[in-house]
Amino acid sequence: MRAAREAFRDVFSLDLRSLAVMRVGLASVVLTDLAIRFSDFGAMYSSSGMAPVEMVRSLQRVPAWSLHLLSGSDAWQATLFVIAALLAVALLVGWQTRLAVVGSWILLSSVQVRMPLVLNAGDTLLRVALFWGMFLPLGAVWSLDSYRRGKDQRDKPSGSPDASLLSRYRNPFFSAAAFALIVQLALVYWFAGWAKWNDAWLQEDALGNVFKFGLYGLPLGAALSDYPALTLFFSRATVWFELLGPLLLFIPWQTTRLRMIAIIGFVLLHVGIAVTMTVGLFSYAAIAVWMGMLPSDFWNRWSRFRLDSLAPVDCAAQALPTRGKLRWAGSAGVLALLFVTIYWNVTSEISPRSMNKFDWGMRAAAHLTNLRQNWGVFGRPPREDRWFVYQARLKNGESVDLLSGGSEILDHKPALSSRQFANHRWRKLHLRICSDNCTPYRQPMAEYFVRRWNATHPEEEQVVRLDFYYYLQAFDQNGIGGDHIRKMLAQQVLSEGGNFAEALRNGEDF
Repeated sequence: MRAAREAFRDVFSLDLRSLAVMRVGLASVVLTDLAIRFSDFGAMYSSSGMAPVEMVRSLQRVPAWSLHLLSGSDAWQATLFVIAALLAVALLVGWQTRLAVVGSWILLSSVQVRMPLVLNAGDTLLRVALFWGMFLPLGAVWSLDSYRRGKDQRDKPSGSPDASLLSRYRNPFFSAAAFALIVQLALVYWFAGWAKWNDAWLQEDALGNVFKFGLYGLPLGAALSDYPALTLFFSRATVWFELLGPLLLFIPWQTTRLRMIAIIGFVLLHVGIAVTMTVGLFSYAAIAVWMGMLPSDFWNRWSRFRLDSLAPVDCAAQALPTRGKLRWAGSAGVLALLFVTIYWNVTSEISPRSMNKFDWGMRAAAHLTNLRQNWGVFGRPPREDRWFVYQARLKNGESVDLLSGGSEILDHKPALSSRQFANHRWRKLHLRICSDNCTPYRQPMAEYFVRRWNATHPEEEQVVRLDFYYYLQAFDQNGIGGDHIRKMLAQQVLSEGGNFAEALRNGEDF
């Protein structure tokens, strides 16, 4: 029995140095995410943008808490961005780490609710990783917190009670939270692999189709789509690796070697994803979490990374409460939340709606803690491509595309539709705007583009009419596309005087 307990502890323990690297990685991704969001502040988060707070509140199908929805003022939104950035920097350097990770999770969850149309799996992974990180000693080593504690210990007499407490800590770190993070990571790939368990991935060229889909494909992916034998092989290999690869984290034999195989394999998988398709920050967040899985033997190979050369760790300050009933209550709470996570993943595959009162309660708990998640990434590869046009007629009679800012109106498929957008947020927004569920956002988007153009152009180049539409082109399983069709999303005619504007309003010559 003791051997079984030790084996269980070895499998579900995390090295403090690995957690420190994960902390730096997650903080870096949070800062990158904030920078991208702030670059779109005027469009997506300001009161004059396409998604005012009042509209987002009114369109919520399931109520969700968000500090960003408390006020629509630009000053309030900007203040929350600044606080989030400061907390992310604190997390990066490990200063007041517990407070920094809790605050970062709160504000990340909040801003995601503020603009839900631009979210993808990377946002979900970053959010849940920070959630479990709240219960882990992310600042135990390689942090300002550990430096400060080490300095305090050096200033204390060697026999003082405080000094002996600081030096009493076991590495690797084992807790319910470490167990939960490892299981959560496995769930990501198990459910992603399960979503791909279909003919599109096991019999057809799923990856080739994804690469051909311009809204996701990058130049390297588009080039690889010309080699169907290669993409067909990797389509099948991806499914099997996502289903079987995470099992390497749970085998209590050759733990270090098997875990390193898993880490290298999944890091290479995410590097491959990042260079062939645009999926936002998903790959970077995933790699950061995988760094937290690095075994102790990886670090012990180099003497400079040995823990005996690092500052001692204050267990009470960095981990879950470690004494008596409080410790058990904390562990029980973490395991209960892990159960909620597993339950959400399983039942979401069965039904998207609540099935009974217990089910409703579990889903409500997932919404409250922001542990809701969906890992069916590309479960059904796209069989159609689309590109977007904001066709505007100006006062001087010219026609321009407000998306590109140029005079060319795209009535043919561009080489890569993803290149139409400044970043992955805009790409995701346009992909979702085609859904009937997002109809209320279409007209505000069109109006925002008109306002942005008119604010930076002289009177004779003001927009008097805008047609916002997209082209849809379906292709078969061999990637051969058919004819494309145009689908209107929104129109706007500005109330300008004159016969020309009147003709536009009547739909003449346009």
